[in-house]
Amino acid sequence: MRPELAALAGIRWKPWPIFSSPSRGSRVPKEDSLRDLQEVYQSFLDSVHVARNLYRPPLKLRAFSQVSYLRSDSPPPRPHVVFFLEPTGDEERGPAFLQTRATLVAAMLRSVTCEAAKNDPHWKDKDTEKYVAGHAGGAEESLQRFSYLALPSVGHPHVDGLIRRVLIAEPYGTSGEHSRWAKRRLNRNNLLDEKTGKPCAVLAPIEDRNDGVLAPYLNSAQTWFSVTPVILPGQDDHKRAKAEKLLIKAIVQAGIDFAAVAELRLQKAPFWRGSQHPRQYFAPKHLRHLPCWHIALRFRQQIAGPLAIGAGRHCGLGIFAAETSG
Repeated sequence: MRPELAALAGIRWKPWPIFSSPSRGSRVPKEDSLRDLQEVYQSFLDSVHVARNLYRPPLKLRAFSQVSYLRSDSPPPRPHVVFFLEPTGDEERGPAFLQTRATLVAAMLRSVTCEAAKNDPHWKDKDTEKYVAGHAGGAEESLQRFSYLALPSVGHPHVDGLIRRVLIAEPYGTSGEHSRWAKRRLNRNNLLDEKTGKPCAVLAPIEDRNDGVLAPYLNSAQTWFSVTPVILPGQDDHKRAKAEKLLIKAIVQAGIDFAAVAELRLQKAPFWRGSQHPRQYFAPKHLRHLPCWHIALRFRQQIAGPLAIGAGRHCGLGIFAAETSG
């Protein structure tokens, strides 16, 4: 940053590309925007021919980009794609999974994504073992990779907390090219039961703004509560002070500046209807020895979802939903 800009007081805002819900963004110029604007203006001038009593609708602007503006101390956008779980046959109702099995649902989603990525031109010269499968040995915490998350139904007094939607997220601030690939490539693919190998759900992409169940997971808010428990990245020795330090570490590992956090709270009791005590959730073998908690986070300003924290944030656990008025 130039010294004269750094010396200015006030809030700094930074533009980021729009990955979904374009109506929330602002138009900004790009290459050929001026020429496009001139053509649109000329078409407006020529739209009415008085002598011939003719009207031709003017052209519409096409050469522009859309961005959202975020405070410089806020996390950048996180590209993602959401799928609804539809029935595989003639069933009237789609499948619904217990949220205590969130990691198993995430594993099925990861499996079908890995299979789709095999020999796909999109991943040429890219390491799918790391980005798609998440295999990186001891470097796993700093790995740029997909996160596979199950989304239990929350936010309403009558919800059942079951999983009918899943989400694949890229790291914060990435281009969105891989989530766009996933939306295109995984459309209508089957989730396969890991024990039987038989289809148990069909993936159907949905638009964020058209599904009210997604709002608590994707909208902007200051206060967030864990739906599935957060697995801490180390042993807390049953000491709350140590657990809080590990939670701070988990927040930073998730790509969030801890300075953005105003308040945090740990508890074993769930915050959401349908959620369970942390001990009820199935965890992968390599995470079972680690402590897990339900967490409340209040940020200094609003941040947008999806938000997932902890050692299980890539495999279905540690997903947060925003505070709602329902």
